[in-house]
Amino acid sequence: MASKKRKLAEENRVFNDAWTDLYFFINCNGKPLCLICQKTLTIQKEYNVKRHYDSEHKAKFACVVGESRKNKINALKSSVKNQQNVFKVQVQSNESNIRASLRVAEILAKSGRPFTDSELIKQCALVMAE
Repeated sequence: MASKKRKLAEENRVFNDAWTDLYFFINCNGKPLCLICQKTLTIQKEYNVKRHYDSEHKAKFACVVGESRKNKINALKSSVKNQQNVFKVQVQSNESNIRASLRVAEILAKSGRPFTDSELIKQCALVMAE
């Protein structure tokens, strides 16, 4: 395992934090992610990261330097993080809906009564409200 990491480091296939300031890239799940267009690159090599930045974004962002560049990077990072959190919240919401649905199905199966029974409907509604 250590030899594999060493080999990747020798081939410059390890994400370098300096790429964030130079090329607007962050490490996202082991792959470089462009903060500007949100494309991921498959190979973690500086050549690929630099080529993407030079061909796609250099004309627009080369003039952004110093403190304004750091502020832009932080704004783009927070934007990416917010987008990722939206998906996490949606997945959690879907899981709770499925749990509630399964609990209602269990109640209906165990009762053996028709769903038109008012007491059964009330019990199912309480489970869904939880």
